[in-house]
Amino acid sequence: MTPTEFATPEEAATYAMLWQVLHNHLTTTSLSGEEALNIILELFCKLCALFYADICQAPGLVFDAERRPMDIPGLVRHQIRWLKRSCQTRQQQPTHQRAPINRPEQRQAHPPAPAALRFASALQRLLKDASDAHRLHRVACMSIVRALLADVLARILFTTLDSTTEAADQIVEEHIAPVLMTYVASHGPRLARAHGQEPSD
Repeated sequence: MTPTEFATPEEAATYAMLWQVLHNHLTTTSLSGEEALNIILELFCKLCALFYADICQAPGLVFDAERRPMDIPGLVRHQIRWLKRSCQTRQQQPTHQRAPINRPEQRQAHPPAPAALRFASALQRLLKDASDAHRLHRVACMSIVRALLADVLARILFTTLDSTTEAADQIVEEHIAPVLMTYVASHGPRLARAHGQEPSD
């Protein structure tokens, strides 16, 4: 089921296509849920860092929906808040719509690297192709990948691990938010400098 968190039919269609790619790789290859999570999270971090560079090019301050400045902490806070909401929405779906991702011991022993590399390559290539074809802006791409991230997280947290909403939120805050913060803080200013528009301290 396609979430209602997209602004245009093109965004929803792109998400649906990428979700099918994710589903196919999880069910027909040795790709594990943890590998899929790491790959999608890395892509999401890259998009957020690029978005920070975009913000630095904007004239004046950029504010979030709550009228707070969209600096790096604000960007991370905003994205994590939406990610937790998306996970909670998926928790409310019928169980058959969020089938469990197999634990590592439930899979046969296969070298994970080739499957992970193929999935990472397919995900990035198809997102770029769709972005070019539909002229999706950066925020749209972030929303699409964030939805995929929520899909994998919700299946791991609520179906495989049977976590409560409170425990899931804590895991997102303690494990996902620091990764996003570290990546954007490390790469965002460099990307902004490359555009010659990093804000002065």
